[in-house]
Amino acid sequence: MKRFVEGVGLGIATMGPEKLERRSRAHEAVAATLAALSDGDLAAMLNAADWRVSFHGSESAILDFAGWRVFAKRMALTRRELDAGPAGSVTADLFGLPSLYQYAVGSAGFAAGRELAAARMTSGWALAGACPHFPILHHARVLPRTAPKLSERQEAWLANIPAFWSGNPAIIARVDEVTRAPANIVMIQEFVGRDLETWLQAARPRARSWQPRTISG
Repeated sequence: MKRFVEGVGLGIATMGPEKLERRSRAHEAVAATLAALSDGDLAAMLNAADWRVSFHGSESAILDFAGWRVFAKRMALTRRELDAGPAGSVTADLFGLPSLYQYAVGSAGFAAGRELAAARMTSGWALAGACPHFPILHHARVLPRTAPKLSERQEAWLANIPAFWSGNPAIIARVDEVTRAPANIVMIQEFVGRDLETWLQAARPRARSWQPRTISG
């Protein structure tokens, strides 16, 4: 675990050149080790993790890998996305979804490839030092998917999708295909060490003491 403390598990809210260099070195080691794994070995490692399951086709987990702690995410890749281009590369709105669906609470997203493309872009910013406040993407791969078991609450939410989205046929089709998706995009990223909710709770005292100031010139 010492390697985790010195390498990947760094807070990234503030990041000087030395810490960025350590993150980059850790990334190179993690990425090379993951890339050397076969699909079967990677799937076995991921399947042994304790996954937090979303009812919209995504799962996330934190796991220790060869001495490093990493954040992993699996995103359902629908048959329509697989048929439209190289696996994981499609970012287009193949379902004709309304633009509001991209941002609304309860969205299954427009395409798994969009999230992967965004992660690659922000990871590039971090590694280049242009904006180091994003987690680095160590590895991404498309693997076969077995639909996770959902809770009763999640099943009930899925059943309510048509009513919740006013019967929109594109949204209904998207959710249905996500539920039956044959593959996942797997992303393995740098582990930040804390989530947004924890950070916000810790920042509340500072927020209360902040006073707006008028700048005159």
